[in-house]
Amino acid sequence: MMKRQEIKQVLDELTKDIDSLADKKAVTIIKVLVNLVEMLAEENALLREENQVLRDEINRLKGEQGKPNIRGQSKGSNGDNTGNSNHSSEGDRNKRGKGNNKNTGKDKKNVRIDRRVTIALDKATLPDDAKFKGFEIRIIQDLKIVSCQNRRVSVCH
Repeated sequence: MMKRQEIKQVLDELTKDIDSLADKKAVTIIKVLVNLVEMLAEENALLREENQVLRDEINRLKGEQGKPNIRGQSKGSNGDNTGNSNHSSEGDRNKRGKGNNKNTGKDKKNVRIDRRVTIALDKATLPDDAKFKGFEIRIIQDLKIVSCQNRRVSVCH
């Protein structure tokens, strides 16, 4: 789908080329048609915007979110995208994202093992060229919920 600016550029180029035609009647007809296309494209764009606003309103009434408002990048005075000063560089994001991850691998060593399970594979189901490479040890933590009923006898005075 072409954007409004692209449609305007194409129509402007057509109007420049129209004047080079020899037939004056064809030139007037083509100019009228180009003007009609411009009006219809503008009306189409306005109707699309109104349609999107109505869709957003319907979504809000349903309890959903509307289309997000995505702003384009602002351009600096020299034409590059340095005008937006509220952005982080790659280095800043990397510094902020890294936390203290020193204890991530140590927790598995201190876990109390309640049950040990060895899984044996049937060699007939393996391919002929399968080679034994060793064992893979995994620690899987399950949550066990057990009911505990207590009968309490209290002295009444």
